[in-house]
Amino acid sequence: MEKKILWSPDRIFMGIFDQENALMEWQKILFKRGIKKKQKLKKILDLMPFIPERGIFIGCETGVMGSFVENRGGKWVHCDKEDNSLLSSKTILKGTLVKIDENSLPFKDKIFDGALIPDFLEHIENDFAFLKEVRRIIKEKGFILITVPHYKKNSILIRFKKLIGMKDEFYGHVRPGYKIEEIKKLVEDSGFEIDKLGFYSGSFTEIVEMALNIGFLLSGRKRESYKGSISPLNERDISSRKLLFKIHGIIYPFLQAFSTLDRLLLFQKGYVIYLRARKK
Repeated sequence: MEKKILWSPDRIFMGIFDQENALMEWQKILFKRGIKKKQKLKKILDLMPFIPERGIFIGCETGVMGSFVENRGGKWVHCDKEDNSLLSSKTILKGTLVKIDENSLPFKDKIFDGALIPDFLEHIENDFAFLKEVRRIIKEKGFILITVPHYKKNSILIRFKKLIGMKDEFYGHVRPGYKIEEIKKLVEDSGFEIDKLGFYSGSFTEIVEMALNIGFLLSGRKRESYKGSISPLNERDISSRKLLFKIHGIIYPFLQAFSTLDRLLLFQKGYVIYLRARKK
């Protein structure tokens, strides 16, 4: 097995990572400070109805979420359509990595017990055909877990993002997200029955996320990584923004506290939809 690439003390820059974290994969160090990503991981782990004997994770990003899922047990195949995402993930994931396209999945029928599809459908042109492919490779009564952006046409935050240039294409999105009725219809028409649906990431979390993204983009050279994500996906992305990540580490506790104000928004539906469904 290929040796994992770890941080060593002589590669820690400007005191960003402390000695305790010196041997931790860089992906996990960043994940510890990712407020919205940690919310997503919690939803995924909480909603898994069982540990699949064989599961598929579609949408690798840095591989961190997949590694936490692997730690729960089962054998996992991790897929993405972007080379840089797979390259970033290979140092941290134990399971097989497979490059896919959005038109077909290179697997036999009914071989997976479950599929995790976090923040991926909004990057797919023909989302219906893609979900039909997912259904094909899932066993009878198998499950899927999905997260997608919640489309809020009149959201002030979304309007502000577009105003400063953070449009859908900027994130690699082919659509701005889904209304509740849209994602429900898509999943049900694809041959699944929804048994859980909800929301996370309120306005305060979104403000934090937006501010960090703006800081990341303004602080260094243009990023080379996964076009479907603003977050860093390699060490070069990080090393070119040393000061930003040092500041981020210092203010992280305050950002986390600010995001908890979402709890006051009792009647707001969050900016991310999550759902669990079973194959009919």
